Amino acid sequence: MTMRTRFAPSPTGFLHIGGARTALFCYLHARHSGGVWALRIEDTDGERSNQAAVDAIFAGLDWLGLTPDEPPVWQSANVARHLAAAEQLLATGRAYRCYCSRERLDALREQQRQAQIKPRYDGHCLRLTASDTAALAADQPSVIRFKTPTTGEVMWQDWIQGPIRIQNEELDDLVLVRSDGTPTYNLAVVVDDHDMEINHIIRGEDHISNTPRQIHLFQALGWPVPEYAHMPLLHGPDGAKLSKRHGAVSVLQYRDDGFLPEAVNNYLVRLGWSHGDQEIFSLSEMVELFDVRQVGRSATIFNGSKLLWLNGHYLRQATPQRLVPEMLYQLQRAGIPEPQRDWLLAVIPSLQQRCKTVVEMVEVGRFYFVDSVQPYHEAAAAKHLTAAILPALTDLVEQLTQLPPSAWQAADLEQLVRQVVAAQALKGMGQLAQPLRVALTGRDTSPSIFEIMVLLGRERSLARMHSCLVWMTQIS
Repeated sequence: MTMRTRFAPSPTGFLHIGGARTALFCYLHARHSGGVWALRIEDTDGERSNQAAVDAIFAGLDWLGLTPDEPPVWQSANVARHLAAAEQLLATGRAYRCYCSRERLDALREQQRQAQIKPRYDGHCLRLTASDTAALAADQPSVIRFKTPTTGEVMWQDWIQGPIRIQNEELDDLVLVRSDGTPTYNLAVVVDDHDMEINHIIRGEDHISNTPRQIHLFQALGWPVPEYAHMPLLHGPDGAKLSKRHGAVSVLQYRDDGFLPEAVNNYLVRLGWSHGDQEIFSLSEMVELFDVRQVGRSATIFNGSKLLWLNGHYLRQATPQRLVPEMLYQLQRAGIPEPQRDWLLAVIPSLQQRCKTVVEMVEVGRFYFVDSVQPYHEAAAAKHLTAAILPALTDLVEQLTQLPPSAWQAADLEQLVRQVVAAQALKGMGQLAQPLRVALTGRDTSPSIFEIMVLLGRERSLARMHSCLVWMTQIS
């Protein structure tokens, strides 16, 4: 039998980092097993589902490179099939209609709360006579409830959590169809999983409470029960369940923050799974090595600094060609016009070795892409663009102006700066190189100043130096 698993997000919000980990684990399990990974959009909550969330799910999966093997299934398209399954359960005596009013149910819960009893439906309508039911059906709306066994237990061998047993007496009679005729989550999921031939379900451990109910439904409908693997939830460094303040934001926010999908996938796969001491995994290595049965049971801590470290690694290892689309995206977000591709390819190596995100690459290298670097960083200008250095900087600019284009190379530029430093009796290279750096970049931190001059080119470099001299003269 072909292994088939699915990722089934609800489009009521963005695809957050925990959902992305579930999608990745499903994807890897399918690829490792030679199976099929499907996507189902569980959009039956008409009030909360929205197209923006659907678009964000597709965009997030696409950015991570997690492409389903089949077109997505829309749960809302299968409502008639869900209701038919409920009718089948009614016909076989495994479900019944419940006419209890909201007032009665609220009163029942309050009585149970005061008696310190676990809230649950008391099976009142299961004990109605045929005449009672006929009378109520005439003018009272009803729901369809599953007739849960009152003895015995539900047991499954979870691929991550191990054997799990739930006593049937702990479960009440689940509502399958609401009074407005819409199916509930557990019924829809079971029908869809069966119709999609899903036989391996990987999801968060917060779904463990749903699993015994779903197993009951599979069995009552005469369908095979899938294998289950419930992953531990992600927690923040403080031990609390992961939330927005810990980094549980949209996956696309990580793209906007300058992370690479390779780094995010690598980080996610290590949240609960490991292969010895190995930290760096390509996607192909993940597919080869991943085994969902090796995922740990304990809660996993989300560590943003580890993700940042991984991203820095992938930035340093990437080819300039790989980073071009990421740079273009961030330049557009920063409102910087798109540069020529060949020039961008030349600039990227000067930035990728010293930055941890693509956003940082754009921030550090902004001077490459703008026409003017004025106004200068205030502290840098005050420290380095002083009246005392103006003669030496003027001498340097004059000599650079006379330097032929063929000599505009890093080694020649460095030699000329050293000559001016010696001629002006300066204490060291930094005394002249730092003012030159501020003149070219607007700041006193940057890649190699001679590398910058080559990349900016002779005309742009000289224009910025002359502009700086004018500025220094005006304020002196």
